Amino acid sequence: MKNFNHHNFSFFIFHFSFPYFFLSFASCFLLNAVTAHLCSDITPIPLLWTVLLGVYLLSYVIAFTDRGSRLHWWLTIPTFVIPIYATLRLTLIGGRYFTAELVTGVLVLFLGGLVIHSRLYRHRPPAAELTRFYLMIALGGACGGAFCSFVIPHLATTVVEYPIAMAMVAFVAVGAKKAIWRGILSVFAVLLALFGIACGRLAHGDVLARYRNDYGTGLVTRRPVRLANGQHYMVHDFRCNSTTHGVQVLNGKDLVYGATAYFTSDAGGSAIVRHPKFAKGEPMRVAVLGMGMGTLATYSRPGDVYRMYEINPAVKELALDRRLFTFIPDAKGKVEVVVDDARKALERERAADLPRYDVLIVDVFNGDSIPPHLATREAYRLYRDRMEPDGILAVHITNWHLDLLPMVKAAAADLGWNVMAVDCLPSAVSAGSCWAFLSACPVDGLFVEKRQEKLDLSKVRDIPQMTDEFHSLLPFLRGFRAF
Repeated sequence: MKNFNHHNFSFFIFHFSFPYFFLSFASCFLLNAVTAHLCSDITPIPLLWTVLLGVYLLSYVIAFTDRGSRLHWWLTIPTFVIPIYATLRLTLIGGRYFTAELVTGVLVLFLGGLVIHSRLYRHRPPAAELTRFYLMIALGGACGGAFCSFVIPHLATTVVEYPIAMAMVAFVAVGAKKAIWRGILSVFAVLLALFGIACGRLAHGDVLARYRNDYGTGLVTRRPVRLANGQHYMVHDFRCNSTTHGVQVLNGKDLVYGATAYFTSDAGGSAIVRHPKFAKGEPMRVAVLGMGMGTLATYSRPGDVYRMYEINPAVKELALDRRLFTFIPDAKGKVEVVVDDARKALERERAADLPRYDVLIVDVFNGDSIPPHLATREAYRLYRDRMEPDGILAVHITNWHLDLLPMVKAAAADLGWNVMAVDCLPSAVSAGSCWAFLSACPVDGLFVEKRQEKLDLSKVRDIPQMTDEFHSLLPFLRGFRAF
């Protein structure tokens, strides 16, 4: 022990163990990054993570064999090119096409994992040093997963780990023995990562606020909107992940109070303004599941009670910030914001026999994150129990990746209610949207002929309604889209 040299020992551990640590770190970092991208930026399909984990483990199994490890030489070019394509695709096209993003992500995960793991296998030490080898693999993997899960979300407001992972894969795929080429590849990998991160943070307009938490990423911008006649006006726009959830028009320095986006009077707002109580000027109780920026509060009148349910506390902070949006701060009626899971809150209200609602609006299905527990038979029966006999249930079913018409058709059949689905045309201050209206009373009065196109539900396929015991979003996935 007298001749033990701590400096030499530390150098030995670092020099001979760091490649194992780095490769294992990059491997787990890649798995977490692809999962975060597909489940946050695209759509969180239930159990998708198990498919990604299976692909990741398959690359391990193949690479840790003599034959499998030799595949690395044949896959160098595609494993180098695909991460670059994935980064360019995300920054230039965005995550609009689920199938293309899924295939790209799985390819990057499989090929990248195969290359990384084959390097681990081919550079494994002699049997006498395998303990250190497996220790470094375990430590690197744990650090890679922890860095993605606990460190990056506190440092970034976007999913920056995805372009970083693409850069890591491109760097490891080519590799080089000469120092000059290692330096060139290192610089290229850093530039690729910075390019992806920078483009991911770009926004069409001035960034007013950002957040990232367990519910995804959020962004508020001030940007121009151009009309067909060439004129334009400024808006404050709120996006959660890649979906717009609130827009307010800006006139000079003041925010213009009025319904926009999917909630104009010829879209989602028609459930409120065409309810008999609204026409008679009687006080109304309105529930909104998924508040966005509280746009629907513009319809509130003195004596009305609007209760908005939002599970993400960061969204509530943005909606109540008068500098960003004034829908709730300037509402004429009483607006209550409940930060909780909407179904749990409604179940508590039902148990307490609290007053029911005249209109219940479900606006939780148009984003990238679809909560299945709010779309089951039990959930729709809960909505029925919390509504007055002449109440109107409005469901926003605009979605890039999912066709939710079969869901509302099955729900209406189970409840024995009337149902009407409409495509709402875009206008100067509204976006195109799709809504379904359900009620025990006739719903034809909600149809606005000039601004809506009624959908023929008889042509919509019949499917079993989802239940709490069994629910899957796979039957609702739209068809394959081009790359």
